[in-house]
Amino acid sequence: MTIFYIFIYSSQPPDGYAGDPPNYQYCTTCHSGAPLNPSNGSVYISNLPPFYQTSTSYYLNIVVKGVGNKRFGFEMIIKDTLNNVMGTFEALNSNTTVSPNGYVKHLNAPYSTDSFVFQVKWTTPNNYQGRAIIYLVGNVANGNGLSSGDSIYARVDTIYHSLSYKEVANVKVYKVKNNVIIETSIKMPINIEFYDKNGTKEFIYNGYLEGKKVFKIKKRGILKIKSYNFSRVIKI
Repeated sequence: MTIFYIFIYSSQPPDGYAGDPPNYQYCTTCHSGAPLNPSNGSVYISNLPPFYQTSTSYYLNIVVKGVGNKRFGFEMIIKDTLNNVMGTFEALNSNTTVSPNGYVKHLNAPYSTDSFVFQVKWTTPNNYQGRAIIYLVGNVANGNGLSSGDSIYARVDTIYHSLSYKEVANVKVYKVKNNVIIETSIKMPINIEFYDKNGTKEFIYNGYLEGKKVFKIKKRGILKIKSYNFSRVIKI
């Protein structure tokens, strides 16, 4: 009976185990062997946009990692601030499916080494401009057909509508000796350029930041930091 139970879930997990409210359940309910979010693994969306627009489709890559493990799965749902399912999913490969309740998840959990990437398309609604809250769980299984020895990873990401993105975005920049520290309240694009005393430009960073990051500047010159609604010049 137990083996039959586990193989059903390797085919596709039940709804409601992405860590989302109101039940906040994870796949650790069935899979054992480690606490939630153990070391040597992770789950994340590698190309998550910093903001979204209404009635727009986004192609998302869900990456599940676990060194040396054999089988990979996931479950994800996106909700608004009132816990309503936000938008619709479309499966883009044979290892992904979408439930009637709005959960996108693995189908016949694939065998792989170290990692697997699931691909889905998310289409946003046309009548909502608030926060989109992404609940995501990844399963790294050892492939023994049992519930033991598996690792479960979970995360929650939040992205904002493009109209409110500039209003909620917040950037703090401060200098400690020759270290420049940048702290962002949400995931946002940051461009950093360095100009030496001769005006020669050097690119320091061009990408997305979320949280705090320290940049060590070993030369004297001018640092220019830019984002959507932010611009700062610092003398080094």
